[in-house]
Amino acid sequence: MTSEPRASPYCPAEAAAGRAVLSVTGAILVLTVLTVLVRPHNPNIEYARLWVVTGVGVSLVLALVLTETARRRVQPGSRGAPSWRPGVTWLVATGTSVLGGTAGVLLAMPLRYEYGWDAAVVTDISEEVSSDGVLSSYAHDYLSRYPNNVPLVAMMNLARRIGGPSHEGTYDVYLVANGLCLAVVLLLSFVLVRTFRGAAVAYVAQAVVFVLIGCSPWMAVPYTDFPAMAFVTGAVVLAVAATRSRRIGRRVGLVVAACACIAVAFAIKSTPASTAAAFLVSGVIVALGQSRRALIRLAIVGAVGGAAFALTAMATLAGAERVAHVPRTALDSSRTAPVSWWIANGLSTTRSISGRPYYGAYNPQMVKESMGLSGDRLRAWSEQRLTRQLEAMGATGVVAFEVRKQTFNWGDGMFFAWGEGYDFQASRLQEHDGFAKVVQSVQHPSGSDYVLRASLTTGLWLALLLWAGVGLLRARHTRELLVMALPVLGIAAFTLLFQGRSRYLFAYVPVIVGLAAVVRPLPTALSRTSLRLVSGRTQPHEPPAPATGRSV
Repeated sequence: MTSEPRASPYCPAEAAAGRAVLSVTGAILVLTVLTVLVRPHNPNIEYARLWVVTGVGVSLVLALVLTETARRRVQPGSRGAPSWRPGVTWLVATGTSVLGGTAGVLLAMPLRYEYGWDAAVVTDISEEVSSDGVLSSYAHDYLSRYPNNVPLVAMMNLARRIGGPSHEGTYDVYLVANGLCLAVVLLLSFVLVRTFRGAAVAYVAQAVVFVLIGCSPWMAVPYTDFPAMAFVTGAVVLAVAATRSRRIGRRVGLVVAACACIAVAFAIKSTPASTAAAFLVSGVIVALGQSRRALIRLAIVGAVGGAAFALTAMATLAGAERVAHVPRTALDSSRTAPVSWWIANGLSTTRSISGRPYYGAYNPQMVKESMGLSGDRLRAWSEQRLTRQLEAMGATGVVAFEVRKQTFNWGDGMFFAWGEGYDFQASRLQEHDGFAKVVQSVQHPSGSDYVLRASLTTGLWLALLLWAGVGLLRARHTRELLVMALPVLGIAAFTLLFQGRSRYLFAYVPVIVGLAAVVRPLPTALSRTSLRLVSGRTQPHEPPAPATGRSV
C-alpha cells in the first residue's frame, strides 16, 4: 500500500521554514546543474560535453515516460499491472538487491588494482598491526593526524581475519563486503521509494542506484564509502518512517534507531556529521509554533535520540579501537588538525598531475608545511593560514570560489573515480584476462570507451539532480520531504565548508535518488503535454466515447 507524503496541517512557522529548506535545496541543485552544463569544472577527466548533454536529455525523457506510465497505472478504472501480493513484492525486491550486490562484485573483480592514498596507507597499517602487533612511528603519526581512519583499520583487520594474511585474500573479502553493503543499500532504496510511489517506481530507483553505485569503479576500492552509505541510507529511511508514525512509542524507537545508524556512519566516516546536524535542524523546524505539551514531547524525543547518537558513536569507536589494536590513548591528539585547518584546506586551489584545477581538495602543500606542528602551534598556524586566505580572496572571491567548488564537486557523475593519487595508471591494474579487459575498456580511464561511459553517467546524474531540484521547488512542506532534503543540503554545506571532492557525495547518492523519485517536478497536464511532444503525438489519446446515443 502506498501514499503521497501526508499533507497534515502544519503551523505557519513550521510550514514556512520547511518550505524555505526545500526551496533552497532545490534552487542549489537546479543552479548547479545549469552552471555545470554552461561552464563545467571537470574533476579528474575531460568529459565529452555532447555525450553529457545527451545523457541529460535521454534520462529526462525516460523519467517523463516512466512518470506518465506510473500515473496511468493508478488512474481510477485503469487495469494497470497485475497486482502482486506484498510477500511477492518484497521477495522480488530482495532478489534484485542480492543480484545487484553480486553483479557489483563481479564488475569490481576485474578492476582489482594497486590502489594508493589513504586506502593503501591503512592497508599497510593493518598488515603491520596484524603481523607485528605494534605501530611504526609513521603509522602512529598518521593516525594521530587522521584518527578518523582508525575504524577503517578495524574493518581491514576483520577482512584480514576472514581472508587470511595475504593482501589478495583481504582484498577479496573487502570487495565482497562492498557487495553486501550495496545489496543493503538497494533494498533500503526500495523501501524508501515504495513508501511514496509504489513498487514499480521503487524498482526503477533500485536500477538507478545500481547504475550510479553498483557499476562504479569505487566498488573495487576497500574504503569507508560503502559501509557508511548503508548506514546513511538506513538512517534516512528510519527518519522518514518516524515522521509518518502516529504512535509516540514507535516514533521514539524509530528516532533512536535513526540516530544510532547515523552515529555508526559518523564513526566510520566524518561526512555523516552533516546528517546528524540535518536531523537536529529538522527537529528544530518541527518544534516551531508547537504547543507547550508538544514541545515537551519533542524535547524528550530529541534528548533520547541525542543520547542514542552519543552512546552509539562512543561504543562504535571503542569497538573499532579494540579491533584495530589502536587505542586513542596511544595516539597524540595534539597532532590532529583543528577545524580551521580543514576550512583553510577547503578554500585552497590545487592542481592535479595533469594540471587540472582542484577546488578545495587535498592540499599536499598544506600538509607538508604543517607536518611538524602540533598543539597550539598547529592551531595558530591554521588560523593564520585561514585568515590570510580570506583576506586575499575577499568576499566576492570567496563566493566565486565556492561556486566553482560546487560545480567541481557536484558535476561529476563518476564521483572522482580514479582521481586519488596515481590510481588512474593502467600499470596498476592486476587483472589481464579477456573479461577483465572488456570491463576495463569502459571502467578505467585507459579504456577506449571510458570517456563515453563517464559522460553518459554524468548526464544521468545531472538529470537526476535537475529532476529533484525542480521537484523540490514545486513541493509543499511535509516532514517526510524535510528529513530527506536536509541531509542533501547538509552534505552540500559540508563539502563547501571543508575539504571535499565528489567522492564525498557518494554515500548520499541513494538518498538523492530517493528524493528525485518522491518529488513531482511537472504538473500532470504539463507532463502529458511534454510526453506527447517528445513522442511526436500532437493530440492526446482519449478512450473511445461510450455508446450512449448522445455526443460526448
